[in-house]
Amino acid sequence: MPLATLRDIYAGKITTWSGAKIDLGDPTAQIHAYQREPNSGSQELMKSMVMGSTPIVDAPQMVVQTMAGPYNAIGGNPVTGAAGDRLGLGFSVYYYAAVMFSNPQVKMIGVDGVKPTSATISSRAYPLAAEVYVVTRKDAAAGSPALKYRDWLLSADGQRVVRQSGYVPVSSPDP
Repeated sequence: MPLATLRDIYAGKITTWSGAKIDLGDPTAQIHAYQREPNSGSQELMKSMVMGSTPIVDAPQMVVQTMAGPYNAIGGNPVTGAAGDRLGLGFSVYYYAAVMFSNPQVKMIGVDGVKPTSATISSRAYPLAAEVYVVTRKDAAAGSPALKYRDWLLSADGQRVVRQSGYVPVSSPDP
């Protein structure tokens, strides 16, 4: 899906799947564009990476709480037996979607023709990648636990653990 289309959906300019150039067999099928609550990490990423200066449409009925909210709304909730919303669209961070809350009823879509994967995020081909940083104090003493941890994370073993944890490493350690 083009980034501009996502922006227009969440701005309220495109409201039907046919308007987003997706044929569901019903040209009037409304997009149910789920959002996270204000100030959540994924909502802030959506604002900065997708929306820019365009405001997100005010749609309190589409705001879901918790990171599991979009998945439960779109994919259904196996615990409660609630059915999923086949007209739903949502957003989250890759790690959560791919590792923590993978749901076979929820599919990740590509943006500007690029599907989100560890490889496309690492290569920066996927346009909506954000970094996660390890931050240490400037005046941290040599040999301090913080510096040892940072250095280990950047080592081949540390990068392997980063990848095994579902994050995208900054280097490609041996498997």
